[in-house]
Amino acid sequence: MLEDIDLGNSISIKPCRLDLGLEYPIYKTKLAAKHSFELDEGKIKIPADITGFNAKANGWIVLELLEAPDFLIAAKGDYLAVRRTNKAYNGQIALIRHNDHILIKQIFIIGQGVALRALDFKPDLLILPSALEIRGIIEGLAIEKSWYKIITNEKLPER
Repeated sequence: MLEDIDLGNSISIKPCRLDLGLEYPIYKTKLAAKHSFELDEGKIKIPADITGFNAKANGWIVLELLEAPDFLIAAKGDYLAVRRTNKAYNGQIALIRHNDHILIKQIFIIGQGVALRALDFKPDLLILPSALEIRGIIEGLAIEKSWYKIITNEKLPER
C-alpha cells in the first residue's frame, strides 16, 4: 500500500498508481507577474487517483512548470494537475489571479475575507473574495514523472 507523505502545514501527498488515467493537454507555464500559458502539442496521463473515475474530458489541464513557482514542493520541469473550477474550499491549493499576478496559494475563508497562505512561509495575504479570481484547484503533481495526489486539511494551521 502506498503511504501518505506529510509535508507539514496541513498538506500531504500520496503516491498514485499510474496504470489508470486519462490524457489531458499540457500547458507550458510561467507564473507570477510575467505569466504565460502556452498549449503544448502533447498530452499527459493524469492518474485516476487524482481525477477520480468520472472526470470530464475538458475539466482538467496539466501545467508544465518552465520555472520554479511559489510552491515549495514543485520545481522547474514538474507538472501540476489542475481541475478547472472557479470555486475553492478551505485548505485547497488554488491557482489564483490577483491583480496582474498568477499565484499558487492555499485558501482559507475567514469571516467575510479570504486568507491566502503562501506555501513558502511568506506572510498570509488577507483579501476580500471579490479581489481574486480562482482559475483552478491543484489536485496533484508529478515530480520527476511520478504522480502524487495532494491532500489538504480544512483548518488553517498555526505557523
